[in-house]
Amino acid sequence: MVLINTEELIIKRAYEKNAFTPKSFFKVKMGVLGEVREPIPKKSELLAAYRSLVKKGEVEKNERL
Repeated sequence: MVLINTEELIIKRAYEKNAFTPKSFFKVKMGVLGEVREPIPKKSELLAAYRSLVKKGEVEKNERL
């Protein structure tokens, strides 16, 4: 089993839901050996993506992703 931290899960969930705008968009590749992200997202981008998902009703506020 591979453990993924909360930030990586937010990134993955937001990426799947297309929550990122082209300006803050980045590639997410999930692999057996881990994850490659380029460029590494800022915490503000993660929070913006999370808020976007909450606003769209995709996730409940304070829900663990």
